[in-house]
Amino acid sequence: MYQSPPLLDLFWGLPDLDNGASIAILSSMGNTHSGELQLDSDESFAGEDPLDSSGDMSAEATLIDQGEVEASDTAFAVDVDLDQLIHDNQIEDTDVTAPGLSVAVPDGDLSSSDQYILGVEHLKRRDWAAAAEALQASVDQNPGRNAYHSGRGVACLAYVRYRLGDSDEAIRLYREAIDIDPSLPGVRSGMAAAFARAGASQEAIESFNAAIHNDPNRLPLHFNLGNLLARMGRLDEAEAAYRVGLRCEASHAALLTNLGAVLAQQNKFSDAIASLRIVCDQEAPSWRARFNLGLVLARSHRWSESIDVLRQLVADYPQCPRTRILTARVMRCGGLHLEAIDVLDEFVEWGDWRPTAQELLGLIHESLGNPVQAVVFWKEAMHGDPQFARPLGHLALQALREGEIAEAAAAIDKALAIREDSPKLWTINGQIDLAREDVGAAVKSLERAVELNDAYEDARYWLGRAYLEAGSIMGALGQYERLDAADSPLASRLKRRIG
Repeated sequence: MYQSPPLLDLFWGLPDLDNGASIAILSSMGNTHSGELQLDSDESFAGEDPLDSSGDMSAEATLIDQGEVEASDTAFAVDVDLDQLIHDNQIEDTDVTAPGLSVAVPDGDLSSSDQYILGVEHLKRRDWAAAAEALQASVDQNPGRNAYHSGRGVACLAYVRYRLGDSDEAIRLYREAIDIDPSLPGVRSGMAAAFARAGASQEAIESFNAAIHNDPNRLPLHFNLGNLLARMGRLDEAEAAYRVGLRCEASHAALLTNLGAVLAQQNKFSDAIASLRIVCDQEAPSWRARFNLGLVLARSHRWSESIDVLRQLVADYPQCPRTRILTARVMRCGGLHLEAIDVLDEFVEWGDWRPTAQELLGLIHESLGNPVQAVVFWKEAMHGDPQFARPLGHLALQALREGEIAEAAAAIDKALAIREDSPKLWTINGQIDLAREDVGAAVKSLERAVELNDAYEDARYWLGRAYLEAGSIMGALGQYERLDAADSPLASRLKRRIG
């Protein structure tokens, strides 16, 4: 079992890392309000509030073509932001304490040692400003750095500067603490946190590795190194760091949850499920671990198992919109359309989630063969959030199915004005260009989609179609070869067209 680190372990996780560096397979057709997660700071995850609606746990919508607009059966309704698979709670804060030292009574002038003791007491109470003042006074009164507490005092001051947001000064002080006492525990991991906050990721990794070299059995070091590597997209290295951490504690819930995340991002779904099941089989597993398990089961097309997990989660968190959105999406994929409607209809207080719910209800009715009702819901979603791009994509495809090409073009133009970085919207735009017999524009639109997401199979399929229309057999064969290498079911369909 993991034990609390020793005195003066100054690394308390990786709070407030740059949001832009978060692990994610971003939803490519949506908007921030209703479709994409904004990674909160770690403090906001401290209570792991599953009712928070700061981000959309829902899936990227499946876009189903019919008739002349040929279907793509690779579009998958549970391809959510993988950021939802990251357990952002770091190792619980370990207070810096000074056993056996009493707080000096602030009468008269305080010595360097007294200031150090007082600073540590302020630090324990998380009064960073007061701690900084006392510890700075302690350091200033000991210019020769020859007191018994010199290294620890400088390290404590470094941590306080880190907490106050001054990463550069924290790094300088951590370096000084290491020079004073290279064996001081927690300093290298603290410096790693400061480097990470300053955006110096490689230096942070080097500091973590140095700390692990000094203390290989410290689980927090492996955990946070894995988190940093994962945020950088170095998933295989993150997986290795987490697995080493499991040697310290094989059942550590947060580590196993994050391991499941990086495994899922590498499409190692069976391993991800095994990791998450260990967490979910523990007493009182977290909402996030259970949600993630349902999600990864769904991404493995194990609909029944996923629905069983998510039904229970809905029962335990009946007011959680994230859980209901994902549950309804998985039910739709599993063919339980009416049950999906029930999951959404019985939840009234949607608030900011209403446009997402309306979009999903539209998709469900589309699957049920009710296109008129689907359009009503998508228009309701747009009314609730005029900057929500996904419903416009659905409306464009529906208009295209009905032969209303001008209406489809108007809808997709509005959608791209909102989200010009969406490969799915550019793919729809390419289909509309083909319907307008503007082959050159179609090729450009679909090449843009592939440029935005090199692995997006729908875009490659339609780009192959566009190349054929343009008379480029070699171009179409190139797209077929990419699809075939990815074992995509679209490869055979494109091959039939090539002949």
